[in-house]
Amino acid sequence: MLHFSPSLVVADLDGTMLHDANAFESRYLSQETVSASKRLSECGIPLAIITARPVGSAFDFIHDLNAQVCAYLNGALIDF
Repeated sequence: MLHFSPSLVVADLDGTMLHDANAFESRYLSQETVSASKRLSECGIPLAIITARPVGSAFDFIHDLNAQVCAYLNGALIDF
């Protein structure tokens, strides 16, 4: 079995962390995804979210995931 200790986990929101829905505004985080991000935090592994979304559309998801870094608008705005 391969063992490694990541120093950072980077993920996208749409199509990765969020479940698809018919309407863009209806996409959501599963409880499993939120729990996984909490386990990362408990292990001291920071989570970074990279998204094309603007701050207003992504902020609540970033908060729920307890992400330490977020790049919004395809990297035009970086918040840490």
